[in-house]
Parts: sequence; C-alpha cells; structure tokens
Amino acid sequence: MYEAKSNPICLIPVNFTLFSHLNKSAADNILFLFTNARSTQYAPGDTGPALVSLLKQIKERPPHVDILYNKQTIYCFDNEAFRFAVASAPPNNMIFDDLLTRDYEVSWMGSVRECDRLMERIISLKPHQVMETLSLNNAKQSILLLTQPLADIAKNISDNVKACEQHKKKVSEFKGNITEFEKELYVPWKDIESDPLNEPKTVCNEGNCIVKETINGTVKIHYKTDCHSPCYLTHSDGNVMGNVGLLDCIAFNKYESIGEGEWRVPTNLVPDQNVTLNAEGKAFLYYLERTKSDNCFKCGHSFQSHLHIKYETRIVNKKIRDEKKYKSINTAKEAAAAKQAQIVELEARIKELTDENTTISICMAKFACFLSNNALTPFNDAFEGYVKDAGKLSGGDSKVTIDKLQQMLDRYKYEKDAILAAMKKGKKNESAVSVEDIDKLIKQLCSLKVNGPAISQLLDTQIKSKAKSHTFNEKVINTVSAATSKLSGFRVY
Repeated sequence: MYEAKSNPICLIPVNFTLFSHLNKSAADNILFLFTNARSTQYAPGDTGPALVSLLKQIKERPPHVDILYNKQTIYCFDNEAFRFAVASAPPNNMIFDDLLTRDYEVSWMGSVRECDRLMERIISLKPHQVMETLSLNNAKQSILLLTQPLADIAKNISDNVKACEQHKKKVSEFKGNITEFEKELYVPWKDIESDPLNEPKTVCNEGNCIVKETINGTVKIHYKTDCHSPCYLTHSDGNVMGNVGLLDCIAFNKYESIGEGEWRVPTNLVPDQNVTLNAEGKAFLYYLERTKSDNCFKCGHSFQSHLHIKYETRIVNKKIRDEKKYKSINTAKEAAAAKQAQIVELEARIKELTDENTTISICMAKFACFLSNNALTPFNDAFEGYVKDAGKLSGGDSKVTIDKLQQMLDRYKYEKDAILAAMKKGKKNESAVSVEDIDKLIKQLCSLKVNGPAISQLLDTQIKSKAKSHTFNEKVINTVSAATSKLSGFRVY
C-alpha cells in the first residue's frame, strides 16, 4: 500500500474485490505493507482507519472472517533512504548536510528492521495452498456464469408448468368435434434461446427501461436503455444484478479532464475506459477528476437495478405434437382414449418440470453455501433477486407463475438454511460442499432431461462471451489515468 503526504490511498470497491478472490484459509497469511511511511512516523497514517473499517465489514458479514490487523501483520517502510543512497553514490555523488544524512540513516535502519521482521513473519507462517484459491475461483466463476441462466430457466419452467396445467384443463373439458379436438393434442412448450451480443454492455432492469415484446409467438425482454455500451468492465461478475463492481462502470462515473494530455505508460488507471497503446507502449492520457454516484447518470436508477450482460434471451412458443400417435382418431371411443392419453402426457411433463425445478433449487442452494463457506468475503447471492425480477416481468396475468417461482425460492432458502445450520452445529464434514461437488452438480444440471440442453446452451454462451471479453482485455488496456475523487479528496488507485 502506498502512503503519500497529500494523497493517501482511497479504499474503493476494487480493494474489497481483491479480498473476494481469496479463499478464507488465506486470512492468516494476509500482511499489510505501507511505503513512504516516514511522513506518517512509520505508521499506516490515514489509510489505517479506512482499512480497519473495511476489515470490520468483512468480519461482521458472513462468513465472518477475522483478518488480523496488528503489530504482527503491519509493516511500514520508507523508500526515501534508498533514493538517498542512489543519489549519494557514483556517478551522482550528491552531497547532503549532516542533518539530512542522519535522518536518512535512521530511515534506512528502520526499514531494514521492518524488512527483517517481515521475513521472520513470512517464515513462521504455514504456506497457503494456492490451488485451493484457484479451485475456489474456478468454481465461483462457474456458479456466477450459471446464476442468471438458471433464474431464466426457473422462470421458463414455471411458465411451462402453467401452460401445461391450462392446456390439461382445456383438453379435459373439451366438448367439440373430433376434427377440432385433434388440434388440441399437443404439449405447449416455451423454448428459451440465447443470442450472444457482439459486445458486452451495462443495462437497466427497471420497468421503464425495458420493453416486453411478442413477435410471431416469440416473447423477448428488450433492454431499451444501454447505460454503457460496449462495457468491458474488468471487475464485473458477469450477469449479476446489483454487483457493486458496476459502480466502476462509466454509467456511474463522470470524468473531467485536468490539464493537458500526454503520452505516457498507463498507470494508476481508472476502470472501464479503453485506450490503445502506441508502438512504445504508451497511451495519450489526461489526469481526470472523478465524480461517482450510486445512481446511473444515463437513466437515473440505482446500480442495484443494473446488470452487465453478454447475451440476450428470447422465448419461442412451440407445440410438441406426436402425429403418429393420434393420426387415426375416427370414433368417440378413440377420441376419449386420446384425451386420456394426452392428459397423462401433460401430467408427466408437469411432474418432470416440477422435479427439475426442485433440482435447480437444491443445486443453487448448495452453490450459495459453497461460496458462503469458502469465500473470504460475503458474496452477492443474486439468484433470489433474479427470480423475483423474472416474476415481475411476467405481465399482469402472472400470479400463477409468481406463485410457482415463490415456491421454488422457498425450497431454495429451506435447503440453503438447512446446510448452513448443519455447518454451524459443527457438522461441516457432513454438509460442506466441495469443489468436486460443484463440478458434479453442474454436470447434473446440464444432464436434466427437459431443460439440460437449454442450461448447457446458456452456460456455453456465457463461457464464450467471457472468453471474448478476456481476449479484448488482452489487446486493450482497461481505462484511463490517475484521478482525484470529488467525494473523498483522496487519490484513486
């Protein structure tokens, strides 16, 4: 950490995100190093209270990880003594008065002692299993990529169950002729399809920022407000609504140039603005004044209503009909048999969908418990919010769909609470979800008879979109220059 006289570090959400990528087993191995500490009497200075506040937030929120912040984990150095040594030595041969020389000697000896103390501390620590954190992050990314697709699938299952129940009632009560009856011998099906976007973007999910369109039997939610497009936000967790990482998106920031631009190597960059480099690896950059807001500067809504999307979905209404099964209905007896067979088929489909919805609820509950038990910081459990928002988008006649989604959420919360309760009682070995379990659960979801193919397709779309974003970020440096925040008066890093 850098501690300057006039520009103490400002702990913004990116710093919190850094902790979120660590396994909680890494907590004992976290050390805090402060440079330029001579100006703060070899203490953390103004950074200390901000860091203490951040660590307190981590401790107070699940999974309640206590990161030590004391003499054993704090190390303060000063690099001015090294600069003095370089300036004094050949070929510079600069001469300083005795007072400055003694001051730098004290600084040098103090930094050496701190360095020795740091090395002793590192040697005494049990090595952190890096593969644990890497495995956790891989599993976490898979879960995050699945969160919105599974919420979309859950909504689609509820719609399909509703459609099947309505059609079952219609078939059972049908009193028309055989010709008209034959037209009703089908299973209604709403198929979910995905369209990858050419470039990711930040959009708003509030009611007046979306349009629900129905064209030739296809229902699609259109995000009519592109709050920032394209948006290659480095710290976004994908399609997680309300992710605090969105606060780094340009939609929630205004920048004003300070002074003249210059060609230089990009350092101390502000997120979410793309600059290309010249042959010398430099970019033409300005120093900027940054104004941050929790509300979008384009649509005015809170960041909690926004999401970073890489694909869009549409619902296609279909009719699944077995032409061979019902091709020869000529008598009332045959029609009665066909009616009963159709009702049985609809009931079987309803059961399949209900069972798969339960499977999704249980898997998502285990995903949530895995993250809660392993991550060092609280994670954004967005599944519940996505499902609720999906219900709101159902339209005026959506009570049945909303009720079914609520039943799913009740099961999801029940399963999650049961696992967490067992873990609190010391039954971690029995109830804990491992990385291997996450892989098995994902394979189980992708193997579901009815919705497995749709889940696989959506997950594949997410993976390809994320890979495309990574390719873009390898070619273009994400963002601008150093900046000064109007809100805090601190320099932003």
